[in-house]
Amino acid sequence: MTRFKTLKQYTPLLAVVLFYMVLAVAYASLVPLGEVPDEPAHVNYARFLAERGHLPTTLAEREAAGYRSAWPPLYHLLVSRPFVAMDDIPPTHLKSVGDTPRRLIPTNGQTIAAFIHTEDEAWPWQGITLAWHLGRFISVLFTGLTVIITYLIARRLTARQDIAAATAALTAFIPQVLFIGSAVSDDNLLITLAALIFLILVIYTQRATLPGIGLMFFLGLLLGLATVTKYNTLPLWAITLLWLGWLSLGRHRTRVSKPFVTLLNRMIVLLLGAALTAGWWFIFIWRNFNQVNARGWLSGSLAALTAGTADASLRQLGRGSTVALPPLTAWLEWFSTLFTSFWGLFGGGATIKLPGWGYWLLAFFCLLAITSVLFQIFRAPAATTRNLPLHLFLLTPVFFLALPILRFILTGNIVETAQGRHLFPALPAITLALVWGLSKLNLRHLPGQRMLPAIRFIFNPFLLPLVLVSYTFLLSLYALFLIHSRYPPLLPLRTTPQAATAKNIVKTKLANGIILLGYQLDSAAAGVLPVTLVWQADAIPTQDYLINLTVADSAGLPLGGWLGHPVGGRYPTRAWDNGDILVDAIPIPLLPGVSANNAILTLQLLDSTVQPATEPLTLTTHLSLPSALWPASPLLPPHLRADDLPPESPFTYRSTLSFILPGVTTPPDLIAPSGQSFAPARFISGSNGNLAYFMVQVHWPSGDYQLSQLPAPSPSFPIKNRPRQFEPPPLEYHVNANFADHLTLLGYDLPQRRVQPGQSFPVTLHLRAERPIGRNLVIFNHLLNQQATQYGGEDRIPLQYYTTLLWVPGEIVSDTYPVPVDPTAPPGIYWLDVGFYPDDQPEFSLPLFANGRPLNRNSVRLVPVKVGGPPPDVTIDAANPQHPIHQTFDQQISLLGFNLSDKNGSPITNLQRVPRNSQLTFFWQPQTIPQADYTVFIHLLNRNRNLVAQFDGPPARGSYPTSLWDPGEIIVDPHLVGDLTPGHYTLQVGLYRPGTGERLPLAETPENALELLAFEVGD
Repeated sequence: MTRFKTLKQYTPLLAVVLFYMVLAVAYASLVPLGEVPDEPAHVNYARFLAERGHLPTTLAEREAAGYRSAWPPLYHLLVSRPFVAMDDIPPTHLKSVGDTPRRLIPTNGQTIAAFIHTEDEAWPWQGITLAWHLGRFISVLFTGLTVIITYLIARRLTARQDIAAATAALTAFIPQVLFIGSAVSDDNLLITLAALIFLILVIYTQRATLPGIGLMFFLGLLLGLATVTKYNTLPLWAITLLWLGWLSLGRHRTRVSKPFVTLLNRMIVLLLGAALTAGWWFIFIWRNFNQVNARGWLSGSLAALTAGTADASLRQLGRGSTVALPPLTAWLEWFSTLFTSFWGLFGGGATIKLPGWGYWLLAFFCLLAITSVLFQIFRAPAATTRNLPLHLFLLTPVFFLALPILRFILTGNIVETAQGRHLFPALPAITLALVWGLSKLNLRHLPGQRMLPAIRFIFNPFLLPLVLVSYTFLLSLYALFLIHSRYPPLLPLRTTPQAATAKNIVKTKLANGIILLGYQLDSAAAGVLPVTLVWQADAIPTQDYLINLTVADSAGLPLGGWLGHPVGGRYPTRAWDNGDILVDAIPIPLLPGVSANNAILTLQLLDSTVQPATEPLTLTTHLSLPSALWPASPLLPPHLRADDLPPESPFTYRSTLSFILPGVTTPPDLIAPSGQSFAPARFISGSNGNLAYFMVQVHWPSGDYQLSQLPAPSPSFPIKNRPRQFEPPPLEYHVNANFADHLTLLGYDLPQRRVQPGQSFPVTLHLRAERPIGRNLVIFNHLLNQQATQYGGEDRIPLQYYTTLLWVPGEIVSDTYPVPVDPTAPPGIYWLDVGFYPDDQPEFSLPLFANGRPLNRNSVRLVPVKVGGPPPDVTIDAANPQHPIHQTFDQQISLLGFNLSDKNGSPITNLQRVPRNSQLTFFWQPQTIPQADYTVFIHLLNRNRNLVAQFDGPPARGSYPTSLWDPGEIIVDPHLVGDLTPGHYTLQVGLYRPGTGERLPLAETPENALELLAFEVGD
């Protein structure tokens, strides 16, 4: 009987755990692999441990293990066991988008996925897929244990079974908890250890006594385990140490002898336990990654924590850099992101969200609960004292909030720091605060007790917690549906040898990298002949081939066909990897009313220009097409899809829209929402109707399309294309530099040409693709001084992600980015040198082309940039010219005066007679920032005022362009006036734009030239 009562007592908890396990297993099974934040990195780390059998001991090994390998390894050591057991047999190869830019081709760069999800992930799981799911199930067990511990904590603090069950249920049903808790993530072990630590603290807080030596040692062990799970355990340490101090003070008030000695003993035992489980990790990383010799003991030891990490806040900590507080708007965005990501923000890029009303209703519940909790804490001192353990526990989330806030201040990065899962170690306190707070909303504590019965019902003490739990349960179901529906069906592709089967074996190599293994024909029905082609890649194809299928009678007259990319455009051939086996099911439309007993099916590959790339390959000559197959009404694209997508899904770039049109004799057009008409890519005409095929092109606008030949009301066909730019924007600087006939740098914008060392300046390159670019090109940006020494810039992929593999001919890409300047860059003038190289061949730069021929250059230098101050020895603080002038050109640049010296540098005092070779030195001073880079002209006129000699050149021998002069600077500008023949000369000086020859105006001088002096040159 006692056992039955005990079981009955825990029935609500068992029900919660059962519901949680069902939901969590569903999430673990249905959420595509790798689509949880950092999950691929956790798996990579676990696989490294499984394969190598040891922790990474060098930066190279950390790079191989992935960016999570700089973090504590306990969780990954546990999860590595399935990968050891599976040993990836058979050798499946999951397709991470980050492995190669070619993985962006199938979705045209529009992907919410971290992987190209293929049937290698399908049930029954095997190889790495099985190991990955087993790792997820380990996480499910950890989070399930957290649910149980949360129940025990709530039951102890409230002494109420209903509150405890609701708290456990809320923990179990929060959509984000299910999403993270059913994935390979170290958060799941951390929240379990944190919950267990909280349970111990709660028990002894209620007893108001310090734990014994043994339990304190065990608590230290748990803290150490949490520390070697994730560094986010720091708040747990703060809470535990404050808790020890608080309990010791309580013992002191009750006159317990030597409380501080007792506290010191307990802390030593606690630290010993933590050192036993965590000390090894810190010794390990210090021995392998410290930089004490280079940076000193403190900084060098901290560097061991950050070596190889991708975490921005840890890198900032390792550098010891200064920080600035983010603005108010950034804080508002940060808190909003933190809230939404705590309740539900899904997908690898957090792109799948709950509806807006879902978050608002959750915010309403949270506001009610927080208000109620604060009211309960401050309403009565006696009640506060009685519930002190509960009240203290409900404050613990504040400690976990502090760490994300600090990281945000250090980095300013909202995406990385405003992640709700960082609060998950405080889940028991957060969910208990919500449930307990809502349960305390009772009308007895509110004014106006004579309220409507319906309102009284709403404020029933336990109704609101029950509504919140039910609401989160429904949200978790909806979130699973939302996640599952946002990802397309698995591609019919496998990487295992067992998949290489076909009913009719062909094994013919059609093109580079493309083998047709075989095919299968099903019975024709409803005007469609189902054909399944089995392809195998033995290399990476160089272009996107089209599949052209034709059904013809014995006389060669067409009876049907199909044209399009593999899997209806979802997996173009350039995305294929060596070893891929693709099962491509194609519904071939047939002409209305035709019949044949020995029809012929042929296959041909077309190149990207829709020209034959192979000879036609006959698959069969014995097709039977009965006459009673065809419906009287048209068959439309939603029912003739070859991409495995649902009928209502929009068509995208590379999709094929097929039509069977009985009674139609002329080629139809597809009408865009903008009114544009597009002709079919292929048209097959018969006596009873025709077939039309349209292939969606990149320039087609998104929207609902209609076919011109369909009777009203005509159905529409949705097309969704990523917008591309084909018209050049306004350009600040025109270049038109052609790189290897692949792409052209049309021009660029450089709005800022002055920058300090250690800072950056923005630049925008406007690029146009001239042809399909079959390689992933990298832009190199080298900030060079006059000696061609690099002092800044960095190589980059256009737009940081937009690989040139995705560009189409005529597309214009405007890439804006900051160019970093080396902190050690000396003051002076620099040039940004820009070019391109393939990412797999960095030693080769694309040459510049002119008229289709390569030039002996592979880069373009943009206009100069001023770093810091002027170049050395070009400016002076004060001018004292021999011959003062003070004339201003166009209110921009003043000529303060000039010096005249002989070839030895000695001043020439007699201006009436000047040596054949002399040096003229001008002293310029800008009154404002000059509008252009002007050239100085020095003209010598004879007695008839004819130009007989000139010495033009940029000021300061070109080392300091005028557009970079700053007001008030004094520029020393020497010019050699050499080898003049004897005679009389008049010397003029002025400034002009080198591109147009237009001179800067000078007041009261029609020629805009200043006459400096007239002189004789003797023998």
